[in-house]
Amino acid sequence: MAPTSGPMVPPSQLPAVTLESVKDRLRDRLDSLKQVHSAHQREHDKHTFDMDSSVNVVDDIEGSADDVEQQFTFFQEMRGYVRDLVECLNEKAPKIDQLETAMHTLLRQRAERFVQRRQDDTKDESEEQMNKTNKAAGNLDTLGRDSPGFAEVKKRRIAEREARRSRRRRARQAMDPPVPHHEGMSSDEEEQETDILRFNSEKDRIVTEAGKIFEDVVDDFCTFRAIKTKFERWKYDFGEPYREAYISLCLPKLFTPFVRLELLTWNPLKANAQDLEDMAWYDSLLFYGFRETTQLTDDDPDVKLLPSIVEKVVLQKLTGR
Repeated sequence: MAPTSGPMVPPSQLPAVTLESVKDRLRDRLDSLKQVHSAHQREHDKHTFDMDSSVNVVDDIEGSADDVEQQFTFFQEMRGYVRDLVECLNEKAPKIDQLETAMHTLLRQRAERFVQRRQDDTKDESEEQMNKTNKAAGNLDTLGRDSPGFAEVKKRRIAEREARRSRRRRARQAMDPPVPHHEGMSSDEEEQETDILRFNSEKDRIVTEAGKIFEDVVDDFCTFRAIKTKFERWKYDFGEPYREAYISLCLPKLFTPFVRLELLTWNPLKANAQDLEDMAWYDSLLFYGFRETTQLTDDDPDVKLLPSIVEKVVLQKLTGR
C-alpha cells in the first residue's frame, strides 16, 4: 500500500457538491476563457490591421516611386538650370548697365542742347525787346556782346530760329484741317543734320552692341518664353515647393535684365513712343503662372510680378536713376 501524505478526510466532512455549484464553476471558467479569447481576438485584429496598413504603405511607396524619381530629377535639373542662369545674368548685367548709361548720356546731351538753344533764343528775344526800349543798350554793353564776332553768332542763331519757326508754320498749314496755334506755344525740337547723324550713329552702335549681348547664349537662358516655361512648370507640377522656395520674390530679378534690354531705346517723351502694353516683355509676363482653367486669386504672390518690374525698371528709367 502506498504511503499517504496526511490523514484522510472523512467524506462526511467534504463540502457538498451540487449541480448549481458545478454550473457556477463551469460558468466562471467559461467567462475567463471568453475574456482570454477576446483579448487574443483583439490582438489578432490589431496585427491584421497593422499588416494590412503595412501592405498599403508598401504599395503606396512602390506606386509613388516613379513620382518621387520624377520630382527628384526635375529639381536636379532646375538646380543646374538656375545656377547657370544666374551665372549668365551676372556676366551680362554689367554690359547692360554700360549700354543703359551710354543711351542715357546720349539722350541727356541732346536734351541739354535743346535747353541751351532755348535759353539762347529766349535771351536773344529779351535783348531785342530791351534794345527797342533802350537805344543806348548797344553802346553800354561791357560784356563784348556788341563785338562783331558775337553779333555774327547772334545773327546766325536768329536766322536759324526763324527758319525753324517758318518750317513748323508751313507744316501746320499743310495739315488738313490746319492745326490751331498760338505764337510761342510750339515746341522747337528740330535738330541740325550733323547732330542728327551723330545721334543716330551712336544710337545704332548701342543697339548693335545690345544685339550682341546674348548672341553666345542658348535660347533657354535668354528668352522670356524659355525662362517663363521653366518656372511655370515648377509652379504647376510642384506648387508647394514652389511657394516654400519663395520663387515669386526671385522672378523680378531674373526678368529685369531682359526688360531693361528691351527698354534700352524706349523714350516715352517721343510722340510715337511704343506703349508698354505692346512690348514683348509685358505681353509675356502679363499672365505669368495662370492657366485658362484656373482662377486668378489676390493671394497668389505672382500677381505682383508685373507691378514689381514696372516699379524697379520702368519708374527708375523715367526718373533717370
